[in-house]
Amino acid sequence: MTDIQTQQDLQKAILQLEQQQLSDQLSLHQHFQNMYVNMQPKNILKTVVTEITNADELRKDILKAALALAIGFIAKKIFDSYLINSSHPVIVGFKVIAGIIISGVLTNNGSVIKNIAMYFFRLIINKKMEHQQLLLPVKK
Repeated sequence: MTDIQTQQDLQKAILQLEQQQLSDQLSLHQHFQNMYVNMQPKNILKTVVTEITNADELRKDILKAALALAIGFIAKKIFDSYLINSSHPVIVGFKVIAGIIISGVLTNNGSVIKNIAMYFFRLIINKKMEHQQLLLPVKK
């Protein structure tokens, strides 16, 4: 700021300071409004959900857990349907332990399971595409 020597310089300086004060008040008010909106429970929840969905490690962990549950469920169904059909406590215990072991082994080797699943997925997609091509009429 320059030295104030005349009445006009003083008036200009006061006007500039008042404008600066008004600008600061508007900025502070806008900042307060933004904070008020961001601190509402629905917006906090949105922010948390967005951060969770964008977290790669958490997504991988959830996928692994879901894969383990699915594999355990499938292993239990296979044991119940095809291999062992008994309600003897030893056999039931064996089924539970085998399901846990199978789930653990397959979960730790997730890339193998992913490759197998992708192979079957591609196989199913290719079969569907072949079937659709057979159904399409030939254009002349």
